[in-house]
Amino acid sequence: MKKKDAGRFCCKMDRRKQKMMEDRKEFQKELLQIAVPVTLQCVMQSSFSVADQIMTGKLGSNINFFGIS
Repeated sequence: MKKKDAGRFCCKMDRRKQKMMEDRKEFQKELLQIAVPVTLQCVMQSSFSVADQIMTGKLGSNINFFGIS
């Protein structure tokens, strides 16, 4: 490969790397936009489940009232 051709190849590779990095940043941004609400929903659902278990645990022998045997 001639020296002149090597310079062109190097510039093309730099542009490709730059484009890949831009695409990666855009992907990560979109991923966070989806992941944050899903994570928050999961945490909220888990905390509600714990609260329900605590409240039903305090009922004691009245647990048959809820249909749980």
